[in-house]
Amino acid sequence: LKHPVAVLAMRGQLSATPVCRGISLRTVFDEGRTLVAEESFMAGQGILKEKPAAVANSKEELKQLVVATIRADADSLLPLISGPLDNVDEQASEIVARYSLEFLDGANVVLFRVLGTINHACATSMEANC
Repeated sequence: LKHPVAVLAMRGQLSATPVCRGISLRTVFDEGRTLVAEESFMAGQGILKEKPAAVANSKEELKQLVVATIRADADSLLPLISGPLDNVDEQASEIVARYSLEFLDGANVVLFRVLGTINHACATSMEANC
């Protein structure tokens, strides 16, 4: 694995995983995964910039892109992969269901490796992503 620390954190075996300078991804009791600032930032300062891992016109199309990515280089989707890759199709369906974001125009579905794991629902991460 290229990113074993991230995998352990996603499985709840570590308390924090560095995401970028000054930011870590943590699991907070009763809240799920969240970003935590490890240092002070200025108002308006950019703290995280990430290019999408995949962009598609529908969740089904995104699932097929995720299947192809898992088969070509599963490590490139860490920390989204959360178990053995016995059934790639099932793992891709789970990744798209849990971590994809749909634009309000309904025209695009996107998958981010880090941003997708952060609470992006009205429910807590544990309710929405687990």
